[in-house]
Amino acid sequence: MLLSDHHQKLMKPRILLACILASALSADAAVSTNSTPVATNALGVVPTNAYPLHIVTCRENVDVDALLAEFQINLQNPKHKMRALKMFAALLDDALIQRLKADPRVEAVEADGPVSLCGQVNPNGMMRMGIPEFPPAHINGTTEPIDVDVAILDSGMNPHEDLNIYTNYSVYDDTAFDTFGHGTAIAGMLGALDNGVGMVGVAPGVRIWNVQCSAPPPHNTWANLLGGTDYVLLHADKISVVSISLVNDQTAMPVNAIKFTMRSLVRSGIVVVAAAGNSGWDLAGPDQIYDTGDDALPAASP
Repeated sequence: MLLSDHHQKLMKPRILLACILASALSADAAVSTNSTPVATNALGVVPTNAYPLHIVTCRENVDVDALLAEFQINLQNPKHKMRALKMFAALLDDALIQRLKADPRVEAVEADGPVSLCGQVNPNGMMRMGIPEFPPAHINGTTEPIDVDVAILDSGMNPHEDLNIYTNYSVYDDTAFDTFGHGTAIAGMLGALDNGVGMVGVAPGVRIWNVQCSAPPPHNTWANLLGGTDYVLLHADKISVVSISLVNDQTAMPVNAIKFTMRSLVRSGIVVVAAAGNSGWDLAGPDQIYDTGDDALPAASP
């Protein structure tokens, strides 16, 4: 596809930033394989039946509100009715699941399940990547924030003088504070300012959109992650890159809903960077076949 000069100028900072973010997440995984192994489910194994939610993906141009009303479906979490995505997450019994699957307006009905946060290490990978010598990173001992908006879908984050947090949003809380520590660590690895304080991120000073959508149980669900993604899509005119340092733990997973969501992000012009995980298994999963339930999604999505 040929792009105009204007679009090429817009895309260059996004592509450069996506490259350094992807390198950082890859370095993170590489370093962790040389240290204490991180369990496949970093949050502990949670039985699938602890998540009675099902995610319903509708076809394009479907009136989701009308569908909910017709089937008399009430949502426990109002944010589980996506506004940018044609989907919702709700408690469904077997009979209702079968009725929805038979409805021509419905693309897929899939069980929700747990999501794992990918392990975090110190940023020595940044030095191996040569980021301090990479001109767009502006790492020169002077605070020169990179003029790009990046959404981090994670466990939330806490205020810090080293982070340029632009806004906070939570799918399941009022504060978006990070009680687990993972989201704050990812934000530091990504965008810590070059200001002489603590560490330096791979893209110092980017405007960070804190999107809290995963944490220890019971919040580590695909429904919450998709709700966070929906928020990002509603602000696709401002957000250039989304960082998702999350991966499935090879249990119940709404494959169709995840891939539909990743396609929607890319089509909106957002560059998606996803961690491949820290357990050393193939992106296609143990069965080595793509589009099955054990893929390392969302990273395995085309």
